Amino acid sequence: MTRSLRSWSHITRAASSQLLPDRLTSPSKYLHTRMVPPNTPSAVPPNPLTTEQFMDLLSSKSPSELSALRHLSVKAYPFPLWPSDSSSYTTYGFQDLLPLFPELALEEFEVQDSYHGPDVMEDGWGHNATYQDLGALIKKSKGWKELVYQVQSDRWLEEVVFKTSGPGQESKDVVHGRDRQPETWDRMIKERDGEESGAVVEMSCKKADNGSDWKKIVSDYRLEKVEEHEGEADYDEDNMGTRPAIKIRVRRGDRVDYKQDGENHVNGSYGKHLQVLYKTFEERPWVEIKEEELFVKGAEADPTAHL
Repeated sequence: MTRSLRSWSHITRAASSQLLPDRLTSPSKYLHTRMVPPNTPSAVPPNPLTTEQFMDLLSSKSPSELSALRHLSVKAYPFPLWPSDSSSYTTYGFQDLLPLFPELALEEFEVQDSYHGPDVMEDGWGHNATYQDLGALIKKSKGWKELVYQVQSDRWLEEVVFKTSGPGQESKDVVHGRDRQPETWDRMIKERDGEESGAVVEMSCKKADNGSDWKKIVSDYRLEKVEEHEGEADYDEDNMGTRPAIKIRVRRGDRVDYKQDGENHVNGSYGKHLQVLYKTFEERPWVEIKEEELFVKGAEADPTAHL
């Protein structure tokens, strides 16, 4: 979404939920300046790669080299980009970058969410971003046979409420609900690849203590969680230390062509922003985008600040 000054007199957070509107159509939560911190490249990229390191690595490879890659692990930080003719920047989701790399055909793609965890300022903006980004990966992204998506909290699976108000108007709640999961994601991948194709989405959770194992979710996660803790008067839902981690495994159908073909989806209101992204990469290579400071660094320090 395009980043601009947010009027706090018109938009306030729901105190109990810290929740947000649709990140694709709403203004930013902060005003950003075009200050770019110095680059500190690493000779050996860590595992997982950051989004910037992912771009560095894949942009350096030929189509044949991309097609030879079988496994990648990435921590999916947001991707803020200044259009060369704009006074504000737009933040793109990690999944929007995949069409830039035709021939990518990973056997396994590990993606770690960046909006949750002990070192992150978690809020509703990040909850919605995680939910929307995963849905977009399942519904339309290419370049992988199996996706393993991990999140260090389950807060993003809860309903999101956003309070809005205007001059002379009463505050209004805008609710962003959640579907039954993993049922809805599983239906999405089957509709894409075929009911009998072998495509499937599986979901597991793991309690915060280190000794826990991954537990498979067989119905609706939220319902199972309520049933598990029913009658526990001392169960503190808002204690971050008790929040379980979530893992979603998505497998494409057995005979589908999952190779990245470079096709991008630029329909709808968000499509205008995607057109700017892909046009920028058509006009200049990634190394020049960084040299010209069109890429906004620093998302690793505070990912939700860029939403």
